[in-house]
Amino acid sequence: MSILVGLEDKSTIKNIYVVNHGENIGFWNILINKGYFGQFVQLNIEDTALICDGGQIDAVTGATLSSMSVVDIVREAALEKVKLIK
Repeated sequence: MSILVGLEDKSTIKNIYVVNHGENIGFWNILINKGYFGQFVQLNIEDTALICDGGQIDAVTGATLSSMSVVDIVREAALEKVKLIK
């Protein structure tokens, strides 16, 4: 899965864009239909974790593993980008 992460500043995700994925289309459609990806807009990077793990992202019932994968990829990408900001 490839996700483009745009930052507002060193601590805030501006938006994300899924470039490609290999997830089951049924699970993926659940994420889309539930508005899952909108949760990342203007989110503090430190809050990029599932609610059950102390973050602000609500996993989608029926697509929990896909939800977790997206969170992990977005958080990692955002933290890598922060290292590049001077």
